[in-house]
Amino acid sequence: MMFRLLLSLFLLQNCYGKTIVPTFVFKSKGFVNDFVIDGSKMYVANDEGSVEIFDLATQKLTNEIFVEPIFTTKQTWQNSKILSVDRHNGKTLIVSNDVGPYRNVWLHDGKTLKHIINPAHKTSIKEARFLDDSKYIFGTLGYEISLYHSSDNYKIYSTQPEQSSFSDMVLSEDKKQW
Repeated sequence: MMFRLLLSLFLLQNCYGKTIVPTFVFKSKGFVNDFVIDGSKMYVANDEGSVEIFDLATQKLTNEIFVEPIFTTKQTWQNSKILSVDRHNGKTLIVSNDVGPYRNVWLHDGKTLKHIINPAHKTSIKEARFLDDSKYIFGTLGYEISLYHSSDNYKIYSTQPEQSSFSDMVLSEDKKQW
């Protein structure tokens, strides 16, 4: 009886299951940790120290934002892992790792890369998202969500929504709910 049930499920899957074929494929130089689509561009955070920018129309790599490598405890240079990327009004918000448990947060305005949070701030940020032009929301490894103001990197608000860890953080389109 069990054999017939399994055979029936197998045949149903083969009769009604469809193969999904991608329209095109992008190749990143490293493992992809995060990505965001902004208009016709896709910004891809990888573990090789860059955010790759792909044009969705031409299906080609058009640009890259490089984050400085880190000097490890073994006295060698290593590419930073880009953990999170977000876009808002032509700006890119990037989270990268550092040697210890703390993280770096960078703001790229289209021309220059500015360091806005460094390991001296002693935060283990996992994800960063724009709330608006001057405010960011950070999700940490300590299960905390914090609201920062960009003018002086001041923490406006912080909460621990639950005791368990979260693997991803998403804001609604109107950026009023997370």
